[in-house]
Amino acid sequence: MKININIIILLLTIAFSCQERMEKNTILESKADKENSQEINSNEEQILGKDNFEMPHVEVIEAKFPIRLDLIDFEDKNQIQQISDGKMSGVEEEIKKYYDDEYREGEENLYSMKDIYLNTIQINNSSNLILYWMILKHPSGKVKSKILFFDNTKKEFLEYVHDFNIHALYNEMDRKLEPTNLKERFQIDFPEIDMIDFDGDKFADFKLTRLYHNGTANAIEEMIVEISEAKADTLKFKREWIRN
Repeated sequence: MKININIIILLLTIAFSCQERMEKNTILESKADKENSQEINSNEEQILGKDNFEMPHVEVIEAKFPIRLDLIDFEDKNQIQQISDGKMSGVEEEIKKYYDDEYREGEENLYSMKDIYLNTIQINNSSNLILYWMILKHPSGKVKSKILFFDNTKKEFLEYVHDFNIHALYNEMDRKLEPTNLKERFQIDFPEIDMIDFDGDKFADFKLTRLYHNGTANAIEEMIVEISEAKADTLKFKREWIRN
């Protein structure tokens, strides 16, 4: 009987020892799986982040005043303008700034800089300022834009950048611009950007015209600005409401 008890104790000891080793192995395997999962997620985030911040290919289309966006053929390779590295850097920096301001945080960081950029138009004129009109978009299809001013005398971009919201005029579809229902409904055919001498001082003023839409009401919005290094002086601002 004594021998049997000893055998039973030995067997129980071996069983407990095996169970302890199995539990330790399970813990180690679980820890290894967790670390591998974290490493994979970290690598995916790094890849995603790298892709998000990859600069889109920027081609600059040349155009002249007055500018009506839906009349510009972005597929015409003959209109592509070669610009200096300094100008290209300025355009790319503004794309990055727009992305950082609008898309870097929260759910919007699922989008990359390639997702929010469409085209850039270089608008030549007789003044010392060259306009670069950047067409930007939200993945939903809404279109926004920014106007950059390059001082051809100082060979640098001005600090002032004009936010020009044209979402009521154009939608983006398959990386192409299409008139909105509102633009077609109101038969809008005005140029969005033109150059005039509004105040008769023999210096260029820029006339910016768009369709203003606040969800319920619509208006033709006209702004005439005179650009200086630090700011834009508004020489005229008018909203002419449209009866629906």
